[in-house]
Amino acid sequence: MKYIKTYEKASKPEIGDYVVCNDQTHITEDIKTFIDTNVGQIIGYEKYLQSGRLSDNPYCIKYENVPKKLSNGLDFDNDKKNAKLIKYELKPGEAVRYFNKHEFVYISKDKEELEASLMAKKYNL
Repeated sequence: MKYIKTYEKASKPEIGDYVVCNDQTHITEDIKTFIDTNVGQIIGYEKYLQSGRLSDNPYCIKYENVPKKLSNGLDFDNDKKNAKLIKYELKPGEAVRYFNKHEFVYISKDKEELEASLMAKKYNL
């Protein structure tokens, strides 16, 4: 198995990179488990208004195959009418969430590498 480097603070993630995140916000355990055990893709980088101030989480991460019961807990999904949905053109089962780069655990150009790393972690290999 290839070595997956842990995200280094010096490098700048790019749109199209795949990431595994550690969500540090107060969310349900189901959503945290989903985010910690699934690979997301960076689809945007922007500051957005949140409660009248600019967000601290500028990286927009897209997740696929999101269970319907979890999609409402993520920031934006296909069921909500939001201008960002038009920009990112989400399909059914997709959702996005915003993260700061310090929440990235792993980053890679290859999704399969991260999925293999998650499988190894799951089975303590």
